[in-house]
Amino acid sequence: MLDMSSFASVAFITALSVDRYMVITHPFSYTQEKVQRFFKISMVLLWVILGLAFISCAIIFYNRDWLEGIYCVIQVKGTTTLRFWFAVLLIPALGIPMLLVCTIYARLLILGRKHALRIRQQNPDPQPNNAAGSGRRGYKTFAAVTLCFALTSLPYMASVIHVQFILSDDMRGSSPALTILTVCKFIFNSHGWLNALVYVFMNRCFRQEAKKVLKGARRCMCRQQDHPEQ
Repeated sequence: MLDMSSFASVAFITALSVDRYMVITHPFSYTQEKVQRFFKISMVLLWVILGLAFISCAIIFYNRDWLEGIYCVIQVKGTTTLRFWFAVLLIPALGIPMLLVCTIYARLLILGRKHALRIRQQNPDPQPNNAAGSGRRGYKTFAAVTLCFALTSLPYMASVIHVQFILSDDMRGSSPALTILTVCKFIFNSHGWLNALVYVFMNRCFRQEAKKVLKGARRCMCRQQDHPEQ
């Protein structure tokens, strides 16, 4: 369940990035109807991707020892062991979204710089621009989110590939690489709340909405204490 929530978080971040990119680059053609349609398609694809990522649970067996059960193998006709399926499922599920998000943010950064240069050419006199400051804060937030994603997912991908392909069967059960894999796995599962911390510290609107949610929860708790159920 923890792995599924982590992959769902990755998928939602990617879908949100694509949606924001379309809104910024195609503000007139990307209407509200297309936004809703894109959201529905993203939800369907999300569950399809999750199903493909974890369908291996039906054919891949895990050892009872949870440390040894982190890696998995497929037995074909009782003789051949195929481990590349694990990487085939893992690399697209993590690597492709990360490359897509980085490409989107780089493209938005280039477009923003071109737009700012065009404005300066049309109006050489320097004037305070709140939109430019907001854009810079947005770029910093995007960069921080992408960095958290990379720092949590890349070590996990590298350690999985190392354990699955480099270590032999005799070394895998007692190798320190398995401990490193366990640590990287927990770090990867933490990227969701790391994103929340990034938004709290770097996005004022997010902080305001978070305060509203906390105030609403506090009011509900106070009402329950003042009017306990009989």
